[in-house]
Formats: sequence, structure tokens, C-alpha cells
Amino acid sequence: MSNGSWETFVRAHFPGYLLPSSRLEAITVEEAARFLSRITGRSHELALLRAASTLAPRIAELRTFAMQLLPDLARNLPSRTDVTARDWRGGFRGRLDVRRTSYRQASGDRSHYVTQARDPSFALPENILVRAVAERLLRLLIDLRKAEVLAQHGWGADAQGAEGELRRVLMTTALREVPPEPIAPHHELSAQGAVHRGYGAALAWHKALRQGLDATDANAVAAMLAEGALTPIEQHTRFEVAVVIRLLQALWNKLEVAQGAKGERFEFHRSLVHAKRDEVASFERGDGARVQVYYNQCHLDPGPRDTGAKHYMGGHAGRLRPDITVVVEKGGQRRAAVIEIKLTEDSRYILQGFHEAIVYRWEYTRHLRGWPKAILVTSADVAGAVRLGDDVVAVGWSKWVPEAVVEGLLEGV
Repeated sequence: MSNGSWETFVRAHFPGYLLPSSRLEAITVEEAARFLSRITGRSHELALLRAASTLAPRIAELRTFAMQLLPDLARNLPSRTDVTARDWRGGFRGRLDVRRTSYRQASGDRSHYVTQARDPSFALPENILVRAVAERLLRLLIDLRKAEVLAQHGWGADAQGAEGELRRVLMTTALREVPPEPIAPHHELSAQGAVHRGYGAALAWHKALRQGLDATDANAVAAMLAEGALTPIEQHTRFEVAVVIRLLQALWNKLEVAQGAKGERFEFHRSLVHAKRDEVASFERGDGARVQVYYNQCHLDPGPRDTGAKHYMGGHAGRLRPDITVVVEKGGQRRAAVIEIKLTEDSRYILQGFHEAIVYRWEYTRHLRGWPKAILVTSADVAGAVRLGDDVVAVGWSKWVPEAVVEGLLEGV
């Protein structure tokens, strides 16, 4: 298995974990948003995810629309002429409306004059749709850039180029004279019948954005996310998510056949979608046995490193935070294991990660009562095989999760 295969794995499993296949009934989009915000620390992560998933597969169409079709349309934006009548007394300025003026004066009001003003108006329904689409695309690109989702290469670089051109066209051309309106079916119908190709492209983008960003059906959202799902999440976080999901799969494969004394079986709960629970997942059985998996949290009580630093460094509040904490409870006994994750091919950084795992082993020693106590998982292959006598072990992605580790984590359950 190649080191890059974790990307394929997480793309195949993550959207399903979030939405319909994550439990017997589909979780809501709100629950998915909560999951993402808590796993990444960004409150609008689902919105970013949906935006990137909508834009990334269509980056060529975005460039064509923003940098070719829209500027060409804006240079010769169609308009209509609006005629405005104005009443005057005692004199007038502008073009006299002879017919209306004669009618007023013939009625006895000799000082009444009526003029006409002919002004170009760009408030055509198809123009209103074009402006709305261009503004929405610009807002999306700004949000993605500020969230540091757009890289300096690949589709991210193309998107940033499109952002600049969209801003220029909206600020410096006749499009700024188009009044904003909520888009209704008659706007779409007018764009569909318009001659310039820019209108057809704007209509296609309007439909794509509506489907990608406004849909509330969980199945529709999951299908859209599957195409470009994990672009907003940083690469090291995506690898951590892959490690978490594969760990959950391995634990469940072992636990789903484990029975208690009365024949009870474990239930698998994806818990992070629930507002009042902090664990990523929980495996629970009727006899009280429970296995909980925490991601990127300081779940265990602080040890000597943290308490000492706080005491001697004048209120230092930093905490050692394992990437994953596995907590096993049975018969009133509680034990834990911690996992450090490194996305790297650099042997020096892998060694640093192993040292960090050793620090975790001693920091949380009173909680780590089973085997293994601490684990390093890295995207690169690890030369040595897992040894049962080692409190701290290292595993490469290609061999994650070893059967021995699963059995050790769940021993006695």
C-alpha cells in the first residue's frame, strides 16, 4: 500500500462518516456542521467544505466565466431606456414633453410644464442574475482565501485569479449599476433566452451554487461532498482523520462480535455530532463496558510536565494534547492509551514524533495501565514491527491498525 493511499481512503470514507451512512438514520446537516467545526476548530467549516466541493471540480468553468465571459459581457452590457416625466412650474430644464405640457396648460394652468428624461437602465432580469452570481462567487472565494483554503498552486491559484477579476468587473463596469434583487424564476428564464454566452454560464453557476450550497437534504449534501469533500481541511488534519476512521473501523470489527455475560452486544455511536458529547465515537454495551475515542483533546488529567510548567513558569496554561485518546471502561476500572500522528516522510520528524509519544507515556502514566500505552502513527513506513514488550510503539499507515494493537487496546473487554 503506497503512502499516498490514505488520501484515497479518507475521501472514500469521510463524507459517508458525516452524513447518511454514518448511522441507521441520516444525521442532519446541522450535526455534520457541528462535527466539522469541532474537529477543525472553525465554526463555518461545513460551509467552507461545501464551497470548495462546489468550486474545485469546476475550476476551469470558473476561470472561463470570471476572466473571459463576464468581462466581455460587462463591456457591452445590454440596457433599456427608461423615460421619466417631471413636472415644473414657472419654467423648466431639459427636454419639454410638448403633448403633456399642452394638455396641462389647456386645462388652465399656464405655468405648468412637463419634461422627459431618457435614462439607460441595466435592470434587465438577466443582468440581475449575472450580478447576483458574480457577487456570490466573489464572496465564496474571499471566504476560502481568508480561511487559508486556497493554496498558491493548483486550483487554489486559479481561484485567486478569478477572485481579482470578479472584483474588478463588479466595481468598475456597468454591472455596478445593476440593482440587486432576490433571484426568481423569471430571472432564470430571461438568462436562458439571452444571446450572450455569459448569461448561459451565469445561469449554470446559479444552479450549481444552489445545489452545492443551499440544499438541505442530507443525501444531496453527501453526494456533493463526495466529489470534492476534503479540500478545506489541511493535509495533516486529513491524515489525522484517516487514522481516526481506520482505528474506529478496527475497534468496531473486534467489538461487534464481543458479548457480555448476558449476551449483550456493543453499540457504535458516532458521538461528536451530539452537542453534549466530546468523544468522536463511543462503543457501549449494556453491562457498562465502554470504549471511547477522543480526537485532539486534553481529556486526561494533567501530569508532571503540565502541572510543573504551570507552577514554575508563572501560570503557564499550555497542555500536552494527544491527537487521539482511547479510554476503556469495564467493571469500574478505567484505562487509556494515547496516539501521536505525524504526516511526514522525514525520518527526523518521525523520530521527533516517537519522542513525543514517549513524553505522553510518562505524562499520563497513571492513566495508561494497559498495552500499548502510547502509539506513534506516521504516513511513512516504519522499519520495525510492533513489539509486545514496548510501552511505546510506532506504526506506518500501510500497516495501521495492527491486530496486536487492537487486541491490546481492548484486552479484557
